[in-house]
Amino acid sequence: MTDTIKSGIRQRAHANPPTKCTSTVVDITELSRAFIRLVFSADDLADVDLHPADAFKLVLPSSPEASHIGPDRGADGKPEQSTPEAQPVVRALTVRAYDKHTGMLTTDIMRHPYGALAEWLSDLSVGDTVTYVGMRPEWHLPVDVERILLVADGSALPALAAIIESLPEHVGGQAFIALDDDADLALVPAHPGITIEHVRSLGELQQKTPDVAGSGDRIQAWIAAETDAVRSLRRRATQDWGIARDDLLARAYWKSGEDSTAIDSARLPMLQQAMAAGADLHDPALAERIDLELSVGEPTL
Repeated sequence: MTDTIKSGIRQRAHANPPTKCTSTVVDITELSRAFIRLVFSADDLADVDLHPADAFKLVLPSSPEASHIGPDRGADGKPEQSTPEAQPVVRALTVRAYDKHTGMLTTDIMRHPYGALAEWLSDLSVGDTVTYVGMRPEWHLPVDVERILLVADGSALPALAAIIESLPEHVGGQAFIALDDDADLALVPAHPGITIEHVRSLGELQQKTPDVAGSGDRIQAWIAAETDAVRSLRRRATQDWGIARDDLLARAYWKSGEDSTAIDSARLPMLQQAMAAGADLHDPALAERIDLELSVGEPTL
């Protein structure tokens, strides 16, 4: 079987054990007006194969009665807690870096003016305890892929930065990122083979073809941004830019007009449908369809 981003992610997801960790905050750094960096002691992750841009769920209490411990899930995929008040709030974060020798996990977070995560960050101090669950693989680079296309908005800047930082020097390609503040480009590391282009909106890519897509080489693409933008660019990548479906990973990091709790609730029935059908829950193509609110049985276009 050809090694692809999707097959590599699936293989790593099957190999990683279920994760539920409690760690201590050891450092808090203001990176810019929009981003903050947290470092956790994470000795519990020693047996997990972590890569850049992998995702995990930070567990926040929704009320004084709520648990800080991530919910266990029943056979139907629903969280199992005794009362609605006991349900924790979870927010997806990105592995910016992980040092297996020191056990330190770094995550960069885009600030928001309000919401559960903003409130939690405003009270956070070094020495506080944090709980997080699940490590979902989000990146894999096959050994024979030498050209890549990365597309992100500000919500995915930490993942984009982590991916670029991890690339071998011989890999080339393009990265497009939509940011409100030009200063945040400084958070994206330079790479000798990657051209980084700042756009005001990812909609600009609807009117152009990235240079890398016209090279005739095998191209691996990674797209992470708002749901509608990702859905549209995913279609453009496969239909117009000639990128093979197995060489593309598309992830919806947020949805305009909805908070993360509402999004997770809306996606749960699709997850339950997939489970009932015996689907492989570690299949990144399934996660892609659920993320983008496509029919679970719909082919990945």
